[in-house]
Amino acid sequence: MVIYFIFFCINALLFLFEKAFVYNWNLCFGGLMIRTKQLVAYLMNKNFDEVDENAQGFILTDDLLMEVNFGQLFKMYKLYQKDIRRYKLQK
Repeated sequence: MVIYFIFFCINALLFLFEKAFVYNWNLCFGGLMIRTKQLVAYLMNKNFDEVDENAQGFILTDDLLMEVNFGQLFKMYKLYQKDIRRYKLQK
C-alpha cells in the first residue's frame, strides 16, 4: 500500500510540474545531442558546423531516401510480378 502511495505522489508531482520537467528534459537532451555531434565530428577529423550537418558526414533521412537505387527496386518488383504470374498459372 505504501508503494502505491509513493507512486501516486510521484505521478502527482510529475503532473503538477509537467511543463518544467519537459522544458528541462528538452534542454538536457538538446545539449546532449549537440555534444554527441561535436564528438562524432571530432572523431571524423571534421569541423563541427551546427548549420550544415552534411559537412560532418551525418546521414539524414532525406539522404537515405535519395540514395535508394530505384532501378534495382524496379527490377525486383518485375521479378516479383513474374513469380506471382507463374504461381497463379501453376494453381
